[in-house]
Amino acid sequence: MQVEGASIDKRDHAADKCGQIGETLAFDDAIGVALDYQASHQDTLVIVSAGHAHTSQMINSLRRKRQAAELRLRPGVPTTSASCKWDRAGNVGIRTEGLEAALDIRTCQEDAVSRRTRLDLAPAQLLPRMHCEKNLLALPICRSGFLSGLALAVVLLVSVAPARAAEPVLDWNARAVTALLAAGTTPIPNLGQAPPVQALHMAMTQGAVYDAVNSIDKSYEPYQKNLAPAPATASKEAAVATAAHHVLTGLTPVLAVTVRDQLDAAYLSELAAIPDGDAKSAGVAAGTAAATAMLNARADDGRYGSFRFSVGTGLGQWTPTSPPANDPSAWVARVRPFVLQSQSQFRTDGPNALTSAAYAEDYNEVKRLGQLNSPYRTERQTEIALFHSSNPIELWNRTLRDITTGDGTVEQARLLAMVTMAGADSLINTWDDKAF
Repeated sequence: MQVEGASIDKRDHAADKCGQIGETLAFDDAIGVALDYQASHQDTLVIVSAGHAHTSQMINSLRRKRQAAELRLRPGVPTTSASCKWDRAGNVGIRTEGLEAALDIRTCQEDAVSRRTRLDLAPAQLLPRMHCEKNLLALPICRSGFLSGLALAVVLLVSVAPARAAEPVLDWNARAVTALLAAGTTPIPNLGQAPPVQALHMAMTQGAVYDAVNSIDKSYEPYQKNLAPAPATASKEAAVATAAHHVLTGLTPVLAVTVRDQLDAAYLSELAAIPDGDAKSAGVAAGTAAATAMLNARADDGRYGSFRFSVGTGLGQWTPTSPPANDPSAWVARVRPFVLQSQSQFRTDGPNALTSAAYAEDYNEVKRLGQLNSPYRTERQTEIALFHSSNPIELWNRTLRDITTGDGTVEQARLLAMVTMAGADSLINTWDDKAF
């Protein structure tokens, strides 16, 4: 569970001292609830952190400039890296409570190119537990001190469970999302492919994985009808890894070298863990066949075509308000669907007439709720809008992995193939609708 003390930012911008203290106390109370829960649920770890510093701040005396932290649960247990963030206005820290938590101190250096951070290792050291007269937050009444006056404070309750067994379908789904996010094919470096483009390539990847697994299991209808069946003894793990890897590394235009190198390393590592023999060879062959069939089927499907949306100047016509002047992914409207009969199968009638009461009602609603500091928009509506502003491909694939964990290789491959193909087709249809 995650709890955000987001309103502290508003109080900081206004330099509202009373508001800062009030929000901090409220957040401190939330930590108290978390600690009470932890007392009766010993498998819970409480993590307290923040987004960045602001107009007021208290920092524990142990903290140093540009310091970040890595969480270690117990000696000898692999670590889970915490996000290393800092702001020129101050430092950001992390505090933990529970499960013999300790902090591995590291130095955080800014990468001037990507404006992300790199970590320099420093020897691990155990920090004392933090004990305040309230709970964990730094207030004048807290003896050890931590965070105050932050733009965003976060409490996380993490149920620490044993790591799940390897599930190749889910593992390669996560790798595919990461690879496409870092593909570097957009005008802005490090932002990866645009979501509708990612959706197409996720559908290709998951479709090939499904066909590879199904050619071995043979429980369902294949997507590529002409794919030859594989021996029932073939390794599904080898088939999954090969199909996903070969599609991702076979995309045109090709992914960045560093991305391909990471995919190659993961692929070789997974194959090395599978015992050599006929089952492994047959699994690799099944994955190769499925990937090749998918890449061939999508070779001339309209991706990266020349189509762009028409730009108008009159009322009711689409006019870009900021660069780029046109959607660089407008060509998605002309891509051949995966399962729909055509791009326009579910084309709508278009917007209401400009002179209609319905159009006026919609326009006024957007104007009323969409303005930056709308007094009409509820806090929940703002949260919903911000939630859906994140990358949808990463968000929904992560959700699907959670939903299907433990369901088995065949069912996982089938679900991800169906959902990603349906998602890709819905975007194709939507882009067609935009063009219409």
